[in-house]
Amino acid sequence: MKVTGIKRDDGEKDYSIQHNGTNYRAVKSGSLFVCNGVKGTLKNIKDSIASGSISCDELEGQPVQDCIGTWDCVHPCALLVMLTDPVAMTKGVTDSVYKETRRTLSNYGWMLDGVPDTIRADKEMRNFKERETGEL
Repeated sequence: MKVTGIKRDDGEKDYSIQHNGTNYRAVKSGSLFVCNGVKGTLKNIKDSIASGSISCDELEGQPVQDCIGTWDCVHPCALLVMLTDPVAMTKGVTDSVYKETRRTLSNYGWMLDGVPDTIRADKEMRNFKERETGEL
């Protein structure tokens, strides 16, 4: 089990929890955390994940909102559209898109020590290619 702290804009810290290839998000709620409807201490959340009491696999196509509630960030697909739309990029949205991209990556647990997790992204792209084409 890998647990990574994710600092929010309000100064609180949520946690990204990876266990057996599944990603979870423990969101700070008062003095406790919430993960897929389960509320407790971070230790309780981790124990529940390890025992299988919390099941949420965003890699299997289950909407992330069903796993952790609504996050305060742009939908990742909206950012991808903005990053690939040359017309939008010429209208001066570059700085705001960059800022929102970093915030969204952080909220989704794709930042490691303030840097986008390119190793994870590369692995995900290879896995996607393999699933789609049977190639590596």
